[in-house]
Amino acid sequence: MNDWKSWIGSSDVHMDTITETLRDRFVAVVGRQEPNDDADVAPLGLHWCLAVPAIDNDGLGPDGHPLRGVLVPPISSARRVWAGGELAIHDPLRLHDRVSRRSTIQDVRVTEGRTGALSFVVIRHDYETSRGVSISERQDIAYRLPSDGTTPLGDQADADLPGDRIEVVAATPTLLFRYSAITFNSHRIHYDGDYARNTEGYPGIVVQGPLQSTLLMRLAQAHAHAPLIHFAFRHVSPLIGGTSFKIRSRKIDTTSCDLTVIAADGRAVTIARARW
Repeated sequence: MNDWKSWIGSSDVHMDTITETLRDRFVAVVGRQEPNDDADVAPLGLHWCLAVPAIDNDGLGPDGHPLRGVLVPPISSARRVWAGGELAIHDPLRLHDRVSRRSTIQDVRVTEGRTGALSFVVIRHDYETSRGVSISERQDIAYRLPSDGTTPLGDQADADLPGDRIEVVAATPTLLFRYSAITFNSHRIHYDGDYARNTEGYPGIVVQGPLQSTLLMRLAQAHAHAPLIHFAFRHVSPLIGGTSFKIRSRKIDTTSCDLTVIAADGRAVTIARARW
């Protein structure tokens, strides 16, 4: 653990450009924009497709992620989980922007969860264009220490609670594959059912956390009378693919709303709040 603390402050920078092809593929996967949206403004959530390091195949670990000790500390764990984070949107990204993403490790710590010890790595990403910083993001990445091979799915929520807007999304293998493709995400739990079940202990393939958050941000934007400026979220339970799930929003006041992803069995799997 002392060695892991030495990683705090380490950073790297990657560059990318928002092309029409990337925008069109992103929209084809997550859904069409509202008719009155500015076509030159990048869709919410597209930043998760940008500046992803291009790691060679032999630089990947058994789970499909880059080998630990390259971009994150060499934490011994069978399961990597994106636990949550938050976004501050200072200036929307736009079509043709040349984007620099600086990633910095802010913290490394060990805590006790309901399934045992968890190692957390907190990473800050700053997305910058020629106009300045566009998005500041915090990612909370958890590493679960090896257990008995099963992953608890968590408690059920009341799926019948009212919402101002409720939409149903089909978590098909095709959707998960296409989203992993545009985000260059090779974590095997999202496409390899045998690996997800036998190695990481899930009942099936897992719906990507940033895909869930993207859908929630788009739902929040339907409430807003101005561009989103803040989005905070927690992934509290795994969302298993192969069936449909609900996304629900409830307006809090004139500038914010609460959001939830609800699995087919009634579990709240992601909770979030958006401000505009």
